[in-house]
Amino acid sequence: MPRAALAPVLAGDPDASLGDDGLGDLSGGAEEDVDRRSFGGLAAGAVAGLMLPEVTVPARVTAANIRYLRACADSLYSRDQAVGGGVLLSQAVRHWRHSQRMLDESDYSEAVGRDLLRVTGSLAVCAGWLAFDGGNLPLARRLYGEARLLTDGAGDPLLSVHVLEKLSMLSAFRARTGQSRGPAREAAALAERAAEEARSVSLPRVRALVALRRASAVSLLGDRAGFQRAVADARRELDRGVSGDDPEWAKFVDEYEVKGQEGMGYLNLGEAETSAALHRATLEPPDLAVRNRLCARAHLANALISEGDVTGAVGEATEALSALEGGVTCIRALNELRPVRDAVGKGSAEEFCVRYDALQRVLTA
Repeated sequence: MPRAALAPVLAGDPDASLGDDGLGDLSGGAEEDVDRRSFGGLAAGAVAGLMLPEVTVPARVTAANIRYLRACADSLYSRDQAVGGGVLLSQAVRHWRHSQRMLDESDYSEAVGRDLLRVTGSLAVCAGWLAFDGGNLPLARRLYGEARLLTDGAGDPLLSVHVLEKLSMLSAFRARTGQSRGPAREAAALAERAAEEARSVSLPRVRALVALRRASAVSLLGDRAGFQRAVADARRELDRGVSGDDPEWAKFVDEYEVKGQEGMGYLNLGEAETSAALHRATLEPPDLAVRNRLCARAHLANALISEGDVTGAVGEATEALSALEGGVTCIRALNELRPVRDAVGKGSAEEFCVRYDALQRVLTA
């Protein structure tokens, strides 16, 4: 059953389509106004990955192929926390394209076809997250859109929650780094839809993550009470305990993640001192993943610069640069340090400025 034939069956619409197969213009669409310097080098890597010889797809897809593709996505999420999304993006896009080609070109039963739709959607979300971590917002939005298209007929509430919470996160990021409140409202609406889908998902970590997305969105809208309620909801979900069925993409959600998101929300609300204290607490775990520690330190530096503590901010930002120089390809964290770079000249913070500028050139060349 080819993908084109499967779409009307799953969507219940004789004219339904699952869209085109390629990425098309990787940097086109509504996000063209994003500063291309923030993702140019890693976007080129994704394009290069697509131009490599295609892997042969099986004539008939079986459950073993589905298990392999799921393992690929889980492995990417696990490795991402050690090395960052930039270096993994090309591989993730190729896995997604491989799965998509199976939908188009291979034979499979209807049951396997549904599973293939789900795993293809999951790989699109995974690649979208890695694109976001690597600083490529247009590609992330495009991949999340591809995933959302696939979820419409997959009948998988967990995948729907995943797509919606990631779209909410992306809209919140656009609101935080831009001037318009429109993306913040969009983030809040997407988080509400994710919460509706999550009612049928009995996984506390997943529901906690959705609550954190809602907290982020309403903090950007200045709703302090709504923000605090959403954070309390996230903690309440975590108090129910973790599950052995938690997906790989939700396993990072714990009390320290709640504190980190809480810290970002308080910064959105203009409470920099509270934000800095919360971000400092997120650095306490000795086993914190390298990329996650880098991001926590970058957020702390940002809070400190907002608080007016330039010396403290430069100290934390300099520590963060060491991880980036060590090979963690997280342009998201580098961009988070931009306010620190903008706040200092080459006087008392010359070393930091030189190192930051060098990383900016290397990672976005």
